[in-house]
Amino acid sequence: MPRKDAARTSTLSMTWRWAWNSLPKSGFRFSSRSSYYSFVLEEEKAEFVEETEQFIKSVDEALLPLREQKKIIRRFSLTMNLCDATYDSCIDNWIELVNGNHIETLDLDILSMIHEKNYVLPQKTFSVESLVKLSLSGCKLESDYLSHNMKPICLRELTLRFVEIDSHTIMKILRCCPLLEVWDRVEAPNLEVFHCERFIGKLDNIACSKVKKLKLKSVESKQISIPDINYKFPFLETLYLRVLRSEKIKISSRGLKRLSLSCDDQIMPLLQINCENLHSFEFDSESIPKSFSITSSACLEKIVHTLWPKGFIDTFWFLRLRRYLGKFNEHQTLSLHFQLTTNNFTSEELVPIVKHFVLDDVPTMQDYTAVLDGLLWSCHPKVLQTYSNIENNEFIKFLFQALVNRDDEPNCCSESHMKFWRHYLKAVTANYFDRRKRNWIPESGEHFYLM
Repeated sequence: MPRKDAARTSTLSMTWRWAWNSLPKSGFRFSSRSSYYSFVLEEEKAEFVEETEQFIKSVDEALLPLREQKKIIRRFSLTMNLCDATYDSCIDNWIELVNGNHIETLDLDILSMIHEKNYVLPQKTFSVESLVKLSLSGCKLESDYLSHNMKPICLRELTLRFVEIDSHTIMKILRCCPLLEVWDRVEAPNLEVFHCERFIGKLDNIACSKVKKLKLKSVESKQISIPDINYKFPFLETLYLRVLRSEKIKISSRGLKRLSLSCDDQIMPLLQINCENLHSFEFDSESIPKSFSITSSACLEKIVHTLWPKGFIDTFWFLRLRRYLGKFNEHQTLSLHFQLTTNNFTSEELVPIVKHFVLDDVPTMQDYTAVLDGLLWSCHPKVLQTYSNIENNEFIKFLFQALVNRDDEPNCCSESHMKFWRHYLKAVTANYFDRRKRNWIPESGEHFYLM
């Protein structure tokens, strides 16, 4: 029986209170982690099997008192390697034994050897009424693990690491755990975090209303829509989404303060964000969004764009970059990581909206003119930062020549109403930061302050 239920019952029965408080309280922690992941020699396997047999015997002896008297088990933690499926029954017996007592926390970290199947968690585990925290690593949950008519349980924290599980089972777990406050696929930093990797289900089926921080990685869905976070997650303040192959992303919330979006492919998604109290927005992608709209208040203070363009970059790419950056105010940082070898750009008028521009991983080219023209046409940064290394020393020299040793009165487009970026650049201050000596060397290169 869960502690809260027992407390409520104890107010009605002094006898029950005495019986509950008189139960001995115990915690069990067993660990047998080997460095073996596969066996090359038969001697290695024989040695490991002997160690495993001794470990199993020691666990059996330690749990023997549970067969004679009920106990409140604060925590049962088991860490071990499996080299053969025959040992699965031993783990089953231990779990059945502790589940028969009043267990509150169950922590299983099972590492199966190469070519061995993952340990399958017994189905009765989720039906233990006293269980509050469940942490699984290296296990498997079958597709028919939970029945459709299973009654709600009191589980509040669920951690899954390297667990074989499908989206249908995930949805059933969420429906059976209405009190769940934490679902973490990597770690559980606090009781108000919901973190899941390889999420494939529908986001609107999540029913954890107390979550303040929602972190979903590798969300696979063509359309991601969270139109009413206020209803699903009334306390949500931080949302992190890492999506795969998503063509449309729509997010709406009045209470959301921090939003981070990451797209892991070259699909240009349609983004629609309506978060009136958003303070921070971060976007990480290989592609610029095909269509983007954002509704936020003046409290949006931190804006970070990280782009990883690949392949061929032309004028249309810079056009999309310009339109995208124009959706925000000047409190933004743009970081570009180039992985291209060819580019083609035609100059046009620029828009000054970026405060800090970080230019990284510039490949070796015969001519950097088109790249620089495209970047300084797309945005007018106040600070342009790049890094010196063996591969891009030529780019540093080119950048210094183009910015510092430029003509004060360029005559490149005197007859055109659309002026090139050189006409808007009034002054440049160049600084070099030596990361080894941690000091600034004026007038030598790595930071450019543009006026």
